[in-house]
Amino acid sequence: MTEHKRKVGDRGQVTIPKDLRDRRGIEGGDEVE
Repeated sequence: MTEHKRKVGDRGQVTIPKDLRDRRGIEGGDEVE
């Protein structure tokens, strides 16, 4: 499994890279763990 590091923004949000969202089928409004 590949590890992806992301920084939490000032508003507490994390951006998931588009290629990862596409591979995992993640869409807006989905819950992720």
